Amino acid sequence: VVKNVTYFVGLSPCEGSPVVSCIWALCEPLRACYYNCLHCWTPDAYIDQAQSSRDFRPASMYAVELLERRDRKVAILSTSSWFFMAVGYVAVPCTSFGFALVVAVNTAPLNDPESPYFVHDPGMFAALAAAIGLVTSAALLHVLDAAAETLLYCLVRDFQACRMPITHAPRDLLDVYAEVREEEE
Repeated sequence: VVKNVTYFVGLSPCEGSPVVSCIWALCEPLRACYYNCLHCWTPDAYIDQAQSSRDFRPASMYAVELLERRDRKVAILSTSSWFFMAVGYVAVPCTSFGFALVVAVNTAPLNDPESPYFVHDPGMFAALAAAIGLVTSAALLHVLDAAAETLLYCLVRDFQACRMPITHAPRDLLDVYAEVREEEE
């Protein structure tokens, strides 16, 4: 996260405000642990393994190198899936909680003490709905994230190989590719 934020902002740890330097100094041990231990554990390695039949470690190192070589826009596209996942992890359970609470409080069979469907504790009912919403959204969001990352990784590999004109990508991504090519030349 620190690497992406400083990369997007365009700051190195030595320049900018004292606040940036302080945050960088506090996060340096985490960053060092990431680069020394966790850097090569990327889901893109599985994609590269499937495409190239490499072992996991070389595939992982290649995938990390490939994505880090790319432009800032590719990094933003790669990181944006985390934003959508975070929104989904918050929005779906909160919506489930609110909807279940409104239904439990305002629906006749659920708020009538003499009904066999009476909900004694609407808050617990809503919390259970939120938990179910969280589990459901987690499953769907992970599938969506894996699909998006796979498409982005394959597109970056196609851009790198560039043996023939790339016409199968969405128009917006082709525009990003054209801008990257212009900046590289």
